Amino acid sequence: MTLQGTYTALITPFQSDLELDKESLIRMIDLQIKAQVEGIVILGTTAEVATLSLEEKKYIIETTVAQCKGTPTKVMVGAGTNYTKTTIEQIQLFEKMGVDSFLLITPYYNKPPQEGIYNHFAEAAKASFLPICLYNIPGRTSVNMEAETVSKLMDIENILSIKEASGNFTQINSILAAAKEKKNSFTVLSGEDSLIAPMLSIGCKGVISATANIAPKQVKELIDTQNTKLHFQLLPLFKAMSLSTNPIPIKHMLFSKGLIHTPLCRSPLCPMDEKGAEFLTHFIKTNPQTQ
Repeated sequence: MTLQGTYTALITPFQSDLELDKESLIRMIDLQIKAQVEGIVILGTTAEVATLSLEEKKYIIETTVAQCKGTPTKVMVGAGTNYTKTTIEQIQLFEKMGVDSFLLITPYYNKPPQEGIYNHFAEAAKASFLPICLYNIPGRTSVNMEAETVSKLMDIENILSIKEASGNFTQINSILAAAKEKKNSFTVLSGEDSLIAPMLSIGCKGVISATANIAPKQVKELIDTQNTKLHFQLLPLFKAMSLSTNPIPIKHMLFSKGLIHTPLCRSPLCPMDEKGAEFLTHFIKTNPQTQ
């Protein structure tokens, strides 16, 4: 299995009481399946995984796996934590629920050295034969997984990809060069929507995209065709995504389009400020890429 193409980093919709919005969750999953994206990523950053209970996680996995069954769309689940033992326990539990692959974030808060990062992923990889996509996002975790560490991890059979959200092209180039030198099928996926075209141009193979929640067909077309013109057409949407902390803007846009019942995020995240909300409401009604 090769991890490449368009993977949508799915939001977790909530009702006005901040309980799971199960109806909207199914609608969002079906929207992705209809767009024929290669995969749906659940329980990631965009899903507000830090505020979900284990029972909620299990419900989201069960629902997504059931909806995707019999379709080409695969299910990737975020199972990473900042404690190796807990990560392994989640991998073992989620594997039994029928997921196709795992997204494992670098351990946050602990700020481990590179040796600790390597050991964490090497141990986690032993817990399952399913494919693993590493996730490097220093802005969220306060630790960067260096190219040398990624290169070593490529040698582990089921570590097949990395979602790179560091924005460090020197580092990304080094990862790609290491994979090429090893003649390895290891892939790099963009973790920043606004950098999709530049990432593709140097050899990356896809994206894990929050924007694809609202424009899955367009993001998939960009990945499939590598059309620079389409990149610039999508750029205003990518910029709108950065008006506040992810997933606050995308949830407001989805709500404005009537795809989810509320734009609410769980505390400590909060709604868009009044000025931003007005801008996004107007934007979603007038931008051709969101129609």
